[in-house]
Amino acid sequence: MSDIHASADYRAHLIGEMTRRAVNACA
Repeated sequence: MSDIHASADYRAHLIGEMTRRAVNACA
């Protein structure tokens, strides 16, 4: 179960990072 939770946290982190980079690229 902990693996699933960790992967979900990691995915959320990746999405946040990619979103931030996209915003910086557009700005």
